[in-house]
Amino acid sequence: MFIQGQSTFRHFIYTLLNIPKTAKPVLRLALNPTTPAHVCRDFFAIHLLFDRQHDPYLNAEALIHLWYSAKLPLALWRHIEVVMKRYYYDFDECFENAKRDQQSVCDDGVGYDVTYQMSWGGGQVKYVGNLFEHQWRLISKVLKPTEQMSTDQAAIVRVLDAEKSCEPLKVAASRMTPSRTAGLMKWRTDGLLLPFGHPTDGFDMPNPIFFQGDGCYPHGATAEPIAEWPMEFLDFQAGPLQNDVYGKLFYYLRDTLVRFQEESKRLSIMVGLTSVGMPMSLHRAPEPVMYDRIHMGDLWDFNPACNLTIAAGNLRHQDQNPFATMLAMCRLSVTNSDAGLQEEICGEGYQTFEPSSTILDDYAPPIKIEQGCETETVIRRRIGLLMWRNWDKFSERFMHDAKLFAFHLSTDSETDKETSVFKTGFLGMEYKDKNTITRRWPNRLVHSKSDEPSLRDFERHVGWFDTMPQRWLEWKRVADADDNEWEMARECVLESSWREMAEIQAKIIEEEAKSVDEQEDLEQRIRELLAEDAADREKSEKSAAAKTKAKASKRKKGKKK
Repeated sequence: MFIQGQSTFRHFIYTLLNIPKTAKPVLRLALNPTTPAHVCRDFFAIHLLFDRQHDPYLNAEALIHLWYSAKLPLALWRHIEVVMKRYYYDFDECFENAKRDQQSVCDDGVGYDVTYQMSWGGGQVKYVGNLFEHQWRLISKVLKPTEQMSTDQAAIVRVLDAEKSCEPLKVAASRMTPSRTAGLMKWRTDGLLLPFGHPTDGFDMPNPIFFQGDGCYPHGATAEPIAEWPMEFLDFQAGPLQNDVYGKLFYYLRDTLVRFQEESKRLSIMVGLTSVGMPMSLHRAPEPVMYDRIHMGDLWDFNPACNLTIAAGNLRHQDQNPFATMLAMCRLSVTNSDAGLQEEICGEGYQTFEPSSTILDDYAPPIKIEQGCETETVIRRRIGLLMWRNWDKFSERFMHDAKLFAFHLSTDSETDKETSVFKTGFLGMEYKDKNTITRRWPNRLVHSKSDEPSLRDFERHVGWFDTMPQRWLEWKRVADADDNEWEMARECVLESSWREMAEIQAKIIEEEAKSVDEQEDLEQRIRELLAEDAADREKSEKSAAAKTKAKASKRKKGKKK
């Protein structure tokens, strides 16, 4: 299993917990997080969740706060240090030995920076990390924080990050229930993922993953952590307060991580951790080490052609495993409409102020003109109208737009394929019309205009961190791309962004359409000229026939005389 993007280990947690208890597969996991903070998150998750010597509840709580909380209790940090010493008694010494004894594990031959390998194995779990020196040094700084920000400085950093990367509190509150707003305000104030009313005494050590002496802070780390987990945790029965969203998330995560530790004991697992960019991800793996599952997460929306090129070189062929699949999340397909759907979009705009003839009119009534059009005034109504939009219709229109997805036009100058890869396939990858692993729409509440969701469910969705329609895409490998075809695609996605590829594709399609129009105009003109010539010939023939007939008639009259 190969997982790329942010929060990679989180997706593995889902997968492992869904394995039937009667099955005991050997799991080979490759993680490739894309940011320094997520490298650290995954590194600590691997070590804490595969620790077998300490209380699993303590390991789970330690990981929850490392992943999300702005501050940690010193006692919990001491526990993390004890766990890590089982793997690396002296982390810096272990790295220096690796640096001295090993050469780069990267054999691409393109002159990339050197990566170094550190590994351990115990019982049924083996771990191999191949990271660059600066990445190992970052982990060392987290393990041994020497220059720590003060709590006041850390609070200022979080406020600045919230201003840059988070929704304004006034706007967020306008679409949330009072209890939901209270939880958000508490989170932005203290940054602690704890149940409401939980003691915060002792949470006085700034989280070293977020706060270091150099002032670096991961962009967007102040955003709500609920975005990473399914909405189902809102039904988790734990804690004294029914509407405490952060309390529910805390207990849900703790329970999930404890179950993960227990379930993983019966499985053989090999974990690999890397953090490389697209150039090093774009390679063709030998057949024996192909993956049965590739998880690209939300990277699809940045460069889908790159996603498919990576999968084409690493996903197992369906003949070897009919269930081998690449998963990707698309958040653009319902909201990025073409000109053909503008009438429906305009209709939604009118319904912001006019009744929609759905239960939405009760939950988020039409806005009166005198109320104004500020974001906080219209947002609940606008999100509701998006819920009642025909997601499938908009999404299919988006995915079949050749200007966006006819990648062959960008990668092969001699191709005549002017159709979306969702229809034609790409590099041997084929889109699966029916999802077999994931729900197509994981956050969809309304499936038809006549649906009447409960007010509770409506409030949950409209007050959720991310209200964008999310669609899971599933692809399989049905053929092998030849080396030349794959290399052309690799070169293209390394040199061009998706936007640049789309511009090229749109230009080619428009020029071809113009050429076709001109050809059709020419053919039409030729048909018109031929028709005129035929009419002239027919007229001329009729005239000649009439003259001949007239002459013959005169001759007959002359003979009679």
